[in-house]
Amino acid sequence: MLHPKGCTEAMRIGLRYERHALGTLGARYGPQLVPSPWLRYRERGAPWWRYAQPDGLLMDLRAGTICILEVKVRHTVAAHTQLRRLYEPLIRRIFSAPSWRFSCCEVVRSFDGRMPFPERYVLTDAPHTLRPGAFGLMLLR
Repeated sequence: MLHPKGCTEAMRIGLRYERHALGTLGARYGPQLVPSPWLRYRERGAPWWRYAQPDGLLMDLRAGTICILEVKVRHTVAAHTQLRRLYEPLIRRIFSAPSWRFSCCEVVRSFDGRMPFPERYVLTDAPHTLRPGAFGLMLLR
């Protein structure tokens, strides 16, 4: 069912959970969390700009690490696709200095460990501690 502003109830639940998750992470990490940054990019040979918006970047300037965050109500392969195929390549290109190290983390309210997933993931309650290249999964209720 669509609501007046074009959002389904499921979309509203997702947005409400995203606000909750980013608020909780913001309280924990303070200025290290960059919530919902807009990224503008152009694909090679394309005449127009495209935009992407990861749910958050957890940046440790001293350690030179960036953990790219995607918030979902339920653990999903779509989060993996967004993180690994869109956001991570863009962030790597923006922060191209060799000293930067990257990881990805899906933040979820609901998790079913039996669901097939494209790569191994690390269950974590501290995304900032993920090793470079790791894919983390944080359960946050």
